[in-house]
Amino acid sequence: MRSIAAFIVVVLSGTPFAASAEYLLRQGDVLSFGVVGLPEITGTTMIDMDGTAHFPLIGAVTAEGQPVDVLAASVRERFGKAAYGTIDADGRKRWITISPELVQFGVAEYRPVFLTGDVLRPGVVAFRPGMTALQAIASAGGVAALPTAPGAEVDVRRGVALEAKAAVERVRIAQNRQALERIEADLAALQGTFGAPVADNSTGETLATWLEARAGARVAGQDALQATAEQLENRLRILREQEKGALASVDFDNQAVERLEQLSTSGLVTDVRVTEARSALLLSTSRALEVGAEVAAVEVELTKLLLTDEVERIDEATRLLERIDDLRATLAVQEQEYRGTLAEASSVGGGPGLSVGDPSFIIIRDFPDGLRHMEAQLATRLMPGDVVQVELPDPVLAIVAN
Repeated sequence: MRSIAAFIVVVLSGTPFAASAEYLLRQGDVLSFGVVGLPEITGTTMIDMDGTAHFPLIGAVTAEGQPVDVLAASVRERFGKAAYGTIDADGRKRWITISPELVQFGVAEYRPVFLTGDVLRPGVVAFRPGMTALQAIASAGGVAALPTAPGAEVDVRRGVALEAKAAVERVRIAQNRQALERIEADLAALQGTFGAPVADNSTGETLATWLEARAGARVAGQDALQATAEQLENRLRILREQEKGALASVDFDNQAVERLEQLSTSGLVTDVRVTEARSALLLSTSRALEVGAEVAAVEVELTKLLLTDEVERIDEATRLLERIDDLRATLAVQEQEYRGTLAEASSVGGGPGLSVGDPSFIIIRDFPDGLRHMEAQLATRLMPGDVVQVELPDPVLAIVAN
């Protein structure tokens, strides 16, 4: 059995079908033959599973993989070597030879073309030389978002109602997708990971413009917060300088008290001087404590301000994540309902009016080295046995783009 090579994607142009030069015969092709002047040696034969075709007089001939003109030459040559017995009018048997030039040979019926995917009636289409992808698709009823269900009874009124329902569902899905896109972008901007702007087709704006407005409001709040923080930091800087001075005064007054107490012990100063020094130490200590308490209060206020901003950012991110989860769940339900509407439209013979986006066409062709998947256009000429796969964009994924 011939192995199937890796799928190779190429682009087909509108090259005409040339049976003798391009086409290689395959199982299922029906060949015609005849001899001029001998109507009894006329008929058709199909290439069998073993790749051979059977002819009178000459028997089995290998046809699989042969170009038509090559096989025709081989058949004519073999007929030319065969002897054919006829009965004359007087009843005598006479043997004659067949001239190769009198042998007629051709293809009576080529293998069919197969249509699959987003066509109204997938299946088999009889091949005709020169057939294009467009002609084959037209024979299958044309492109359709969903093929008509087998045995479906066409209900035009119901089909129109379902198309209207699908249109409403498409709008709702598009709106929720745009809302989801905005929220996801807002979350990315909040986290500092927002990338390139994405166009918002419904309003003519861009996410970049919308995010700029959102960022402006955020910046205004950040500016106010920063201004308050700067005021507190300046106040804290001044208080720390005051605290430093107050502590220096305490140290100075403490040293003065220690000296005066030593002098008082020697009787060089009076107790009044010592008492006055101790009072000065008490006052400087109280002042240092007051400044220290104010420093601590400002530090707490500044820390609280910064923590509050971080908490608010976390809370906002949490709200956005919850909204994203809700929208995704809603979209999952809406998309399922939309596909159900399309399926119901198919059951009543609808479908073509529900398609969105341009279809793509792939031709799967059997070459001697294996199957190849080839991109095609409507004007592409087909070959016998081609499988034409028609694919429309996913009706749900294509909503935003349309």
